[in-house]
Amino acid sequence: MNSTSTIPANLLPADWDPRSDLLVLLGTGSKDLLGALEAVGQERVIEYVPEELDTPASAGKVLRARNLEELLEVVMTFTGSTPTRAVLHRPAGTEPALENAQELSEALSACLELHRISSSSLEDHGLRMVTQGIRNMVHVASLPSIQNLHGAFKGRPCVIVSPGPSLDKNIDQLSELAGRALIMTCSHALGALNAAGVSADMVFDCDPKDISRHYHAGDLSNVGAKVLAATVSPKLFEFETPLTFTFASASHSDWLFDPLGESGGLAFGGSVACAEFALARAMGCSPILLVGQDLALTEGDYYTSGCIDQHARIETDSDGKSFHLLHRREGEHLDVLDGLADPIVVAGEQEGLIEVPAWGGGSVSTSISFYSYLQWFSFQARSLGPECEAVNCTEGGAFIKGMRHASLASVLGEAEFASFDVRGMLRECAANTDVEARRRSMAEHVHHSTARLQECASLARKCKALAQKVLRDEAPLEQLDLAERGLMDRIRPVRFFSLIAQAKIVHAVEKANQAQDLEQNLSCSMELYAVIEEAGRLLLEPLREAASELALARSK
Repeated sequence: MNSTSTIPANLLPADWDPRSDLLVLLGTGSKDLLGALEAVGQERVIEYVPEELDTPASAGKVLRARNLEELLEVVMTFTGSTPTRAVLHRPAGTEPALENAQELSEALSACLELHRISSSSLEDHGLRMVTQGIRNMVHVASLPSIQNLHGAFKGRPCVIVSPGPSLDKNIDQLSELAGRALIMTCSHALGALNAAGVSADMVFDCDPKDISRHYHAGDLSNVGAKVLAATVSPKLFEFETPLTFTFASASHSDWLFDPLGESGGLAFGGSVACAEFALARAMGCSPILLVGQDLALTEGDYYTSGCIDQHARIETDSDGKSFHLLHRREGEHLDVLDGLADPIVVAGEQEGLIEVPAWGGGSVSTSISFYSYLQWFSFQARSLGPECEAVNCTEGGAFIKGMRHASLASVLGEAEFASFDVRGMLRECAANTDVEARRRSMAEHVHHSTARLQECASLARKCKALAQKVLRDEAPLEQLDLAERGLMDRIRPVRFFSLIAQAKIVHAVEKANQAQDLEQNLSCSMELYAVIEEAGRLLLEPLREAASELALARSK
C-alpha cells in the first residue's frame, strides 16, 4: 500500500475515533487511501465492492462486503463497542458509479443498530448466557442441532407465525396449511395459535431470560419440535415435545458447537423471527410466508389477541416521537411482575418512533429496534436466489423491501400446496445423531476448558502480583510482558471468556489506549487480570456441574 498518500480534507470529523469509528469505502480505487488510514491508526475499514466487480481484496486488516447481507455479517464481527460514527466514502474515479447511496446509508445505519442490540444483549446478559450455555452442554450434546435440518425441506413451503397484532386477520386460515407447509412460530405466539386450533411444527426461542411462562400459557401437546438456542434458560429444555433441536444464536453461542465439529449457527437479526427465517432458508424452504410480522406499531396494539401479553399497549409520548410499552398485570400471570413498584402498569424503556412504508400503502410508525429487524429481513429477501421466494402475508404493519406482498388467502389460492409428512421429515432429520460420540466430545471439551480456566486464573494472579512489583520497581517490566503474553495465549482459545465481561474488557482497553504513563497502563492491565480471576470464580462450578451431568448421561 502507498503510505505516502493523504486523507482527503473533511473526510473524517474532527472528533473521529480511529479505533472504534467505521469507514466504508465504496467501489474500487481505495488502495492509495488505505495506506494513509493505516498510518493514522484507523482500525475499522470496510470495502464495499459490488459482486459484479471481480477485483482482488485489499491487503491488511481491511474487510470486504459484496452485498448488503455481507455488510451486516462484517459489521457483526466487530468486537467491543458499536461505532458511534460511520462515514461512507467513494474515492474519485471509483467504479462503478453508486446509484443506491441512500439505500446503502440506511442499510449501514440498520447494521450498526443490530450491532448495538447484540452488544447491549451481551453487556446485559453475557454472564447469564455463558453460564446457561455451560449448564445446557448436556442437552447440546444429547440432542440434534439445526445442522441436521440443512437442505431437508428443499422446495417445501414454510409459514413463520409471529405474534404481531395483524395476526388476528389471518390466523384462522393457518389451519389450512397443516400438513401442507412447515409451520414455525415462537413461544410468545403459542397461546394465540392454541386458541385458533393451529398446531405448530416448530417452536423457537433464543431469549436468555427465563421465558418459561410462555410455555405454561400454551399447549405443547400438538407441537412437533422445540428449536432452542443453546444459551436459553435450562428450564425450557424440561418442557416435553417429541423432538428438540438446538442452535447457536450468532457468536453468542457458537462456541458450544465447536467440540462437536458443527457450526449450529443462524444469522443474527436481533429477533427470534429472524432466526426462524434464517433456518427456513437453510432448510431450502420455498415459499417462505410471513404472518403476524408487523414490525410496526398498530393502533396502540403490540401483540395479537390470545397471546400471553395481549394486554400490552403502546403509549405515545407527548413529543410524538417516542413511546413506552405498557404491560398490564392480568390474571394468572401476576407472578411475572411481582416486586415492581406499580401494581397496575409497568412501563418499558422509552423507544424512538420513525415512519416507514406500510404493507398496504401509505406509512406506519415503527420503533428503532423494529426498523433494524425490518432492514435485516430486507437484506435477506434481496439476497434470495430464484429457487426461493419470500412473501409478506402479514396484511398489516410495515412494508418489507425485497419481498412480495400478498394476503395469505390469495397465496393459498394461487397454487396447490401438496400434502407432505412434515413431522416424519423432522423425525428423520433428528435420527441422524450420534449421541454417544457427541457426549464424549463435549465431556473432553469441558475437561480441557476447566483446566484452561484454572490455569488462566492462576496466571492472572501471577500477572497482578508482578504488576504491583513493577510499580514498586521490584521487578523488570519485561518479566511482566512475558507473563502477560503467556496469559493471553492461554485465554484466547477459551471463546466464551470475553462474553461474560465484555463491557469491563472494553472499558479497560479504552482506558489503556488513553493511558499517559506506566502507572495508568498497569492500572488498566490489573482491571483485566481481575476480570479473568472473576471468570474463573464464576464459571468453574457450572463447568464441574456440566462434567457431572455428562458423565451421568454417558453412564445410562
